Amino acid sequence: MSSNSRFRGTAPAEAFPLARVELLREPTVGPDAYAAHDAVRAARADVLQLWHQLDERVPTEVPEVADDPTRGLFELAALAPIGPLDAQAVLAAPDVPARGTLLTELLADRAQEIRARLR
Repeated sequence: MSSNSRFRGTAPAEAFPLARVELLREPTVGPDAYAAHDAVRAARADVLQLWHQLDERVPTEVPEVADDPTRGLFELAALAPIGPLDAQAVLAAPDVPARGTLLTELLADRAQEIRARLR
């Protein structure tokens, strides 16, 4: 196990407080994972720039995250201005590219909301 390990836990009512836990294997990271990582970084920077126009207290700098797409997307998800259900959906995505695509879409939605408020 590494610090990038993901787990899924299930807890049948009759087994409470015990849970069955399984290690989720991350598929091999390829070029599409790096592209997804870059797309999420760009989408988050866009959201921060727009949000800064609404409130100057919002920083425009994107905090440093890991260059490894697997870890970096988890970090970007933790820093993203999304709700808890959206964050759970990102965590549950089956692989890095799917996680990146979902997070990019969520950030694009947030950017659209902010643009509407700026009008």
